[in-house]
Amino acid sequence: MNSELTIPAFLHEVHGKKASVMDLVLTYFTAFALAVVSYLLMDNLELKSWETGILLLLAMDIGGGVVANFSRGTSTYYAESPKARRTFVAMHLSQPALLAWVFPGSLVTIMSICAYTLITTSFVNMIRLQEKQRVFASFFLSLGLMLFFLLPTVQPIIYLILILYMVKLVMAFAVQWK
Repeated sequence: MNSELTIPAFLHEVHGKKASVMDLVLTYFTAFALAVVSYLLMDNLELKSWETGILLLLAMDIGGGVVANFSRGTSTYYAESPKARRTFVAMHLSQPALLAWVFPGSLVTIMSICAYTLITTSFVNMIRLQEKQRVFASFFLSLGLMLFFLLPTVQPIIYLILILYMVKLVMAFAVQWK
């Protein structure tokens, strides 16, 4: 399970150029698990089928991304390109935007967490010393989790997706795990 596979070029942004079988299994298991939990949390919500589809795709992307961003393959891939790191962070504005589209009544909480996450991720990303990255990322993640309790209350599925979004970017991606 620890053997490495060469990843096809179209998946380099997700897994890097090489990834262990275990990293891939855990990444896709987590993506699937978050989709299942999200689906269960949608049970009491009156969502259109396209909204359900968006939420399931977001759950899979964010859930799998948490694990993938901690992996050596992904971390190494983005360590080699500062421009790709900045692009990756910028592209993650789309996930909260989609979440806000499905839950427009939760816009303040969603966009507050998004702004906090992207700003702190960018800050940690600028730190060069890995041990300092870890400490600052842990600090910002802790403060960000506290922030949830100061913002307007939202549906549990929103909390779950945003908490993992924050972990994915602030802790898993911004820190270069070599």
